Amino acid sequence: MESAADQIRSIVNTEARAWDEGDVQLLLSIFHPDAVWLWPQTFGSMDPLDWKMTVGRFDRERWTQGWSRILSNEILRNERDIQRIEVSPEGDGAVAVVNVDVEWRNASGATIRWAGRAMKYYTRVDTGWKLIAHTGI
Repeated sequence: MESAADQIRSIVNTEARAWDEGDVQLLLSIFHPDAVWLWPQTFGSMDPLDWKMTVGRFDRERWTQGWSRILSNEILRNERDIQRIEVSPEGDGAVAVVNVDVEWRNASGATIRWAGRAMKYYTRVDTGWKLIAHTGI
């Protein structure tokens, strides 16, 4: 049986694959229904005091629209390097610290880059693990 850390690693890789393939539904499949995502105001903002709740709690329709806009762009780079995975002693929660370097070209030809470290929070559910919160880029 795959360890909890290996299962978390698989989810991080699924997220990367969803970006590579522009697959919004695959990306949405990793989220817990109670997921929240705090976004930096700028791509370089590293202080969480400056971040905003721009999308609220997971809403499949709203999040599909947002991610569809992002994933419709041409992905130029999508690198993710897992720095650490830690599973709670009870085996019901986990975090992954991931260095992310993603760059894409939008329809107008401008390039956008997200590069930095993300903290991804996971919770165990009946069907496995789901991403419930995310901080960082």
